[in-house]
Amino acid sequence: MSLDGMYTVTVQTPMGAQQGKLTIKTSGDTFSGSMETASGSSDFSGGSISGNTLQWRAETKTPMGAFDVGYKVTIEGDKLTGEAETPFGSAPLEGTKA
Repeated sequence: MSLDGMYTVTVQTPMGAQQGKLTIKTSGDTFSGSMETASGSSDFSGGSISGNTLQWRAETKTPMGAFDVGYKVTIEGDKLTGEAETPFGSAPLEGTKA
């Protein structure tokens, strides 16, 4: 199973559902990519892979400013589920491979 590719994602934030596109490019047990939302795009690198679970940190742009967000997701087939740890608490995340 290849984890690489683009995923359409929805993060359930306190400000409502936020839609985005997550792009993943693996290299061994690490990966890089980008998260694109209505507020802009953020590139990241240094993500870690353990089986089909991915973890990374990225700066996320919002109307209130930029925030550091930690992500942990599990990919099973074409489905992605997980959490985004924001300064305001944990936000559920789900998506599908595009």
